This record gives sequence, C-alpha cells and structure tokens, in this order.
Amino acid sequence: MVAKTTKVTKEVSHSDIDEQFAERAKLSYARLGTHNLDVSNDRLRKRILLQSIQGHAQAGHVGFYTKRKLKHDTVNITMHKYPNATIWDVIEALPNIDVDEELQFTEDYIESIQEYLLEATDFLHRKRHLRGTHGWRTNRGYPIPPGTEQFYEQVLGDTSGRLAPQQVQHMLAGAIHGARMDSWEWRTRAENRYELQPMNKGTTLPLSQSALRAAGVTKADLSSGNYRTILGIPQEFSELQVLTALAEMGLTPGHDARTTRDIEQGYVNFSRGMGTSDDFNAIGLGIIESPHAMPGLDASDLIDTLEKFTLTSVYGGYDERIGTEVEEHYIARMQEASPISDEKSLLLIRLTAIDGNENLVSSSQRRLHQWQPKVADGSSGEEYSTAFIEHGHWVQAFREGIFRREGVRVGFEQVKPAEFYGGVTGALTRAHLEGHIRDPQNLVSASQVNPKSLDEAVMFINA
Repeated sequence: MVAKTTKVTKEVSHSDIDEQFAERAKLSYARLGTHNLDVSNDRLRKRILLQSIQGHAQAGHVGFYTKRKLKHDTVNITMHKYPNATIWDVIEALPNIDVDEELQFTEDYIESIQEYLLEATDFLHRKRHLRGTHGWRTNRGYPIPPGTEQFYEQVLGDTSGRLAPQQVQHMLAGAIHGARMDSWEWRTRAENRYELQPMNKGTTLPLSQSALRAAGVTKADLSSGNYRTILGIPQEFSELQVLTALAEMGLTPGHDARTTRDIEQGYVNFSRGMGTSDDFNAIGLGIIESPHAMPGLDASDLIDTLEKFTLTSVYGGYDERIGTEVEEHYIARMQEASPISDEKSLLLIRLTAIDGNENLVSSSQRRLHQWQPKVADGSSGEEYSTAFIEHGHWVQAFREGIFRREGVRVGFEQVKPAEFYGGVTGALTRAHLEGHIRDPQNLVSASQVNPKSLDEAVMFINA
C-alpha cells in the first residue's frame, strides 16, 4: 500500500522587496519562458509574461513557491508572498530589460490598437459614402486585428486577412462591449436592470506606492475592499465618494499621472460580489452578436492587461476611455447608433455573472492565448490549441446546434473544457428559464441542441 503524502503549507508575507525577490522573479520568468503564446510578436509575449510574474509575487506562485520533501512522506510547501510587488520591481529584478523601453513599448502598442479601432470606423464611412469613387478600391477589406490570424483561419476559415464592412462592424461591437464589461457603472446598470445580487465593482487608477505603505495598505487590501476598514472609509460611501476620499488622503492624484517608481496603475474595489467570466463574455458575444465580435473584445481585454504599466497611468483605465472614444467616433462619423446596443451589453453582463458557478472562470491574456494540449473525454492528446481559439470553435458549433465538450483547460484553475462549457450552457439555460432570453428552438439545452435555423434559434432580448 502506498503511503499518502502529507502536505504542510506555510505562507510567508514580505512587506518589502528583499534580496531573494530577484532570484524568485528570475525563476518565474525562466519557467514562463517555456510557454508559447499566440500573440502578434515576441515583444508583446515577453511583456505579458512580465505582468504574470507580478501576480506570482503577490500570490506566492511559481518561482515564489518552494517545495521540500521531508521524511515520513511529508512535503513542506512555502509560499513567499510580496503583496506590494509592482511590475517595476519585477523589471528591475530581471537582466537586460529596460524600464523606460517597456513603458514606451506598452504605450505605443495601446495607441496602435486605438488607431486601428478608430480607423475601422473611417473605413466603414468611406465604404458607405465613397463607394466607386476614383482611387478607392471598393473590393479591398479592412485588415484583421494583429495577432488574430490563427483565430480567423481555424475558427472562421478565412485566410484573406481582411474584413468585410459587416464584419468590421461586429469587431467594433466587440471592442466597445469589452470596455463596458468590467465598468462599475455598467455593472450597476445591470444590477438594476435585472435585479441582480451585488456584483464585484471597481476601477483602475494611478496609485502612490509610498503613500500606500505609509497608510499600511497593500494592493491586496485595495482589490479585496479591506482598505475601507484600514483607512476608515465608511461602507456606505458611494463609488465617487471613495475616489474623493482616496485623493484627499494622497493615495491617488485623482487624475492621469506619469508612471514612476512611485506612481503605478492599480485596482480599487468598491464593492464585493459576483464577478463575471471574461471567457464567457467572449462566448456570449459570439453567440448574440457574431464570432467576428470576439477578436474586438479580445483587443479591448489586451488594453486592460497592458494598461497596468504604461507611460501614463490613466484615471479610470485606458480600456474604458478608448472604448468610449471608439463608440463616440462611430456614432459621429456614421450618424447612427452604436454598433452594439446598451441592452446587449447589459444582457451579456447578466449572463456572464459568476453566480455560484465555480466552473465559470476567467482567463488572463496569457492563459487565453497559451498553446495547450487539447482535452477530450478527460485526457490530453497531442493536438494543441488555445482557449480563445477553442471558444471560437465552441461558438461556431453551438450556433449550428452542436454542444461541443472538447477543448483546452480554462483559466488559472485549469477547468476541464466539458465542465467549463457545461457551466456556460447551464447559465444560458437558467437565464432562459428566468425569462431574460427567448429561446424558441431550445438552443440552450444542457445536452443536445438542434435548432432548425440560426436566425430562428439565436437568443433575443425580451421586449
């Protein structure tokens, strides 16, 4: 009989960056270096990995996690947590990486996404008003988002690298919804619209690291909401009152600020409650809007990831600001309503709320685009894919009346694809039974779906 191994776990919290931090960061970076991501270029891949190391440091994972086997089948596990670790700390700990170059690269990359989305509307405007005009090639589509070649080829069967006008419109709808889905204001609207239990709500803003240390507040306190008790901020304070209080205490400048060793972007939680699944948002958008909307949402989510370390720490977040700008530009240029309605975004927030369903997890950008072995019937095979590509395959199959169980493991939790997609289908079924979505052809059956036609079977918002 094999003796059962006993694991003894100990957490060690390090309030300051010590001599061991650099070695642990290097170890994390070395282990992450083996991960292959489906992203547009190697520089972006390295940038995403750097941000993962900050998460490792704060949570005590990967290089910040040690395991030692003792006698009598006992394993000692030590998690070294650095709750105040910043991306700046990580970059300084690694060789041959320049802080200023990383800040500039990230700022430039975000601006390139912004320009791409704004120019997409200009393309649509030209198509509508200048069709056939000398010098304009009406048969030439708009370029697909950078780094999405595999998604378009494998999921949509398109190798042209170009989008037709309607596909561009769907892509913009995805980008705009991607900026809405994490907004505390939109989540509040969804709570009121669907009478939901409280949702997790917060925002990103420039934060003074020295002021946080002086106040005895960690980034974990900010993201959990514990800072209210530590700082004496009343629980009944509204979101705007909390932001005013933080500014008056000197924890944030209260506006955009240049990123420095002291000022870095951070997240502040206003209220604890249900979160939403980013993966489910992409899937729901693919079902309700179009699979062509999914790369647009992913572009917005990438901005949300990269904005944590840019030349400018943006008050309220780059993703929401750019999403609003893209929407306003579209409305003004096209002289019509937004490419995605308020009701669709509110419905998606309601659908993707993690209401006790532990299988509805969210993937970071790294895990969403990391090549992994595909899983079928609980076992891994030799074929590789990414969660984002598999979500696209699932949407395409679902729209054709097929419930797909294979894919890759999802999120940090590594949820099996059958369990994750089962959670998605269960959430859709529950929303239908509660009357939030109409499903005339039993599209959201938990086991087998056979809609007669997509146009008849696709979900509609109740009037």
